[in-house]
Amino acid sequence: MAEQATLRDSLEKVASFNNFWSVRDDGTPVKFVDMITECRHHNNIVYLSLGSAIMDVNGSPTVEVASRLRFDIGTARNIHTMLGTMIAEMLRADAKA
Repeated sequence: MAEQATLRDSLEKVASFNNFWSVRDDGTPVKFVDMITECRHHNNIVYLSLGSAIMDVNGSPTVEVASRLRFDIGTARNIHTMLGTMIAEMLRADAKA
């Protein structure tokens, strides 16, 4: 549910190792994604592209690429941990409902 607190909201600073990094937000619009268009790895770099499904009434279904992400294995591990925690929280909330 949108009203519930999330694991991590947008921050002004992010900790990385022993440093704090300022977060710069250029106002890129948020896009809803519901498809994975690319998912591979090479030399410890993850290549992940996400897309938005578009189904027009009289047209053929299309997937519009919403984002292309490239990140190292350290970032992949952090995403894995955070998504695992978030999914577990959502499943617990669904079980209570």
